[in-house]
Amino acid sequence: MTAQEKHIIETILADIGLEPLFIGENDCDKPERVVKTT
Repeated sequence: MTAQEKHIIETILADIGLEPLFIGENDCDKPERVVKTT
């Protein structure tokens, strides 16, 4: 995952109120979390 992709995902999650779930997480290590929330 590129930095740009991570930023886009975080922006979307923030917009729908889920961004706090990803604070402190490494999205590259848990791609399934991205899939479940989209």
